[in-house]
Amino acid sequence: MPIMSREHIEPAEMSYLDGSLGYALHRAQLAVFEGILQCFAESEVTAAEFLVLVVVAENPGINQADLAKSLEVERPRIVPTLNSLEKRGLAKRTQVAEDARVRQIHLTKSGNQLVKVLQRRARDHQKRIMARLDETEARVILSCLWKLAGREECPADERVRRNGAHLRGV
Repeated sequence: MPIMSREHIEPAEMSYLDGSLGYALHRAQLAVFEGILQCFAESEVTAAEFLVLVVVAENPGINQADLAKSLEVERPRIVPTLNSLEKRGLAKRTQVAEDARVRQIHLTKSGNQLVKVLQRRARDHQKRIMARLDETEARVILSCLWKLAGREECPADERVRRNGAHLRGV
């Protein structure tokens, strides 16, 4: 059998996968996350760290248990992320006087500054990705994804109604 160069390789048959929700979500996630990772590379922040930074920025003083619940991860899985953010001076945990087992999380000044920069970069990246869709497609895809995730309504829909934000530029 002759060896073929890369230019002559025929694409594999993927008709089953072309109709697979899981595979389509996987490919879409790869497309989105590739850009997100590039946006965050300079700051050496992972996607998981970004999620934690955003939730803590929007909920100063949130405790570790509520943070884990909000992100739908097990509490022990949040600890290494918090350790990393704390070690880099982006977040700090403080004990609650009434219950020494509870730790409240706050961003430091550096953490607050960084999260604003990263949110802008993420928003710009989302605009680039969502530009592939028209306004209706953008609204429908977000709504459908949130429904698949088990929510009755897309959280962005409420924000659109509340302040007139456009989904493509969320």
